[in-house]
Amino acid sequence: MKTKICSCCGQAYPIEEFGKNCQAPDGLAYYTLKHAARKQREFRLANPDSTKAAREKYLAKVRARNLAAR
Repeated sequence: MKTKICSCCGQAYPIEEFGKNCQAPDGLAYYTLKHAARKQREFRLANPDSTKAAREKYLAKVRARNLAAR
């Protein structure tokens, strides 16, 4: 079984625990899926204004695209 070191905790995990990242040399994410989810959750909780602004920007883009498609 192949393993990879998680950049978040420094422990070895099976490569199945990592998501894809086509820009990485091995094609796998630097963090395990669980660590990546935890880091995203912590960022969202620590930066509510930033995440709200990004969500509003995305929704405005989607709404404009949907109106144009009608």
